[in-house]
Amino acid sequence: MKLDSIFDIYGSPGYLLRRGGQFVTSIFEGLATDAKVTTGQMTVLLAIYFEPGLQQLELASRLNWDEATMGGMIKRLESSGYIERRSSTRSSRGRQIYLTEEGLHLYKKIRPKILQTQRKLLKNLSTEEASTLLFLLSKLLNIETPHFTPETSKAKKSNGK
Repeated sequence: MKLDSIFDIYGSPGYLLRRGGQFVTSIFEGLATDAKVTTGQMTVLLAIYFEPGLQQLELASRLNWDEATMGGMIKRLESSGYIERRSSTRSSRGRQIYLTEEGLHLYKKIRPKILQTQRKLLKNLSTEEASTLLFLLSKLLNIETPHFTPETSKAKKSNGK
């Protein structure tokens, strides 16, 4: 890779990933103007919907986020009335996180917009290109997704494949 002009910046992985994040945010915010949640908050709401009762550390781990980011996000969502923390049935110090009725209503309202955002994100790609992009992003980040499993990749490397 070279870095001799501003044009070269446009082809750099960091620049493209940053622009990709801005692209996602722009599409989602354009579709969900009435939702009053950020893409990050929406991600946390989805995770809580799919796995209610997780504790903050567990939620951060599931989303591959750091604990400080998750802590701030939880506080904002709780103060907005979308989630609640309850005493844990699994630990004396932990608190489990659940959607409130308002949070569930918001989830149901934004779910179609999330799906529409995903379609818009991939609209310029063929099915094969979209699959390749999702595989490569998962591999780049080394996170298990429906498109990539790090353990499978490591096993293939060790077998010389």
